[in-house]
Amino acid sequence: MRAAGLFVLSVPALAGGGSLTTRFEGSAGVQDGGNLFDVQVTRPGGLLITGFDLNLGGTPPPASFRLDVYVTPQGYLGKDADPQAWTLVASAFGAPLYPNVPVRVDTPDFALAEGSHGIALYLSGNGPWYSLPGAAPQVIGNADLTLRFGIAKPLLFAGGSFGPRVWNGTFYYDAPPPLLQNYGTGKTSSLGSSCVPRIAASGVLSASTSAGFHVIGWRIPSHQNGLLLYSISGRADLPFGGGRLLIAPPARRTLALDSGGLSPGLDCGGRFALDLGAFAQGQLGGSPSPALRVPGTLVNCQWWGRDPGFAAPFNVLLSDGLEFSVEP
Repeated sequence: MRAAGLFVLSVPALAGGGSLTTRFEGSAGVQDGGNLFDVQVTRPGGLLITGFDLNLGGTPPPASFRLDVYVTPQGYLGKDADPQAWTLVASAFGAPLYPNVPVRVDTPDFALAEGSHGIALYLSGNGPWYSLPGAAPQVIGNADLTLRFGIAKPLLFAGGSFGPRVWNGTFYYDAPPPLLQNYGTGKTSSLGSSCVPRIAASGVLSASTSAGFHVIGWRIPSHQNGLLLYSISGRADLPFGGGRLLIAPPARRTLALDSGGLSPGLDCGGRFALDLGAFAQGQLGGSPSPALRVPGTLVNCQWWGRDPGFAAPFNVLLSDGLEFSVEP
């Protein structure tokens, strides 16, 4: 059917894991570029995205290509030139093929909660092949998720935008991930209300797997020391350093990290990233709690770091909280 100038195509969902394909009949592309579009997850508990089929638009080069997957809350509109609004959740390499031939890329799994998200799929070493409006539906969905297209960009969150463009490819996903829930509010940093530290994670913390559960912090003041605080005693909401401590004492800590940054000055481009699965198995040093290797353990965590824009004892940064369970 047709509504508001858009084609809407309904596709049955698959039991357990599933997939959703747009098409592989592209007519245009951009070298070393990306497609940005919206994903509405309707499956209760969310989805675990496991990989993609891609339609590559360029002549295959001799080397492989790289796919980088970014997500942002709510949707991509107004964020296509704002790299700080996006979080890199997965990267993978593949062997290029000719246009309109599906290329399977298995990415590290990442979770998309129930609700609306913007997604950006950027390619290096080749380019995404896409369809123009009228030749392909701009909305496609099933019982688990809906894709709404979308624009193409030749540069990573920079330069011009071309739209609307219909991304060609397939989403592969699995059953809803285990409990993974954000809660509370991070402390507004000294850089202002647009720089409130956030926490997110991708993958599953497994008692039997040594890696693959990545906890990320973004909207972090750059070039600052920090670490992940975690607890197995539940949630809290306690005054701490001018913000709120969102994990119940006793709090434990991971190894120290540096937020880094793209420029030497202080800005909101810092980032923390930790493979908590590797830390839990003792591969990164420190003194991980044995409870991180016990299936069923409920874990709460929060990023903590330094914020030099505040005077002591309030010179700390705090993210919102994250709650999840250890899987077998």
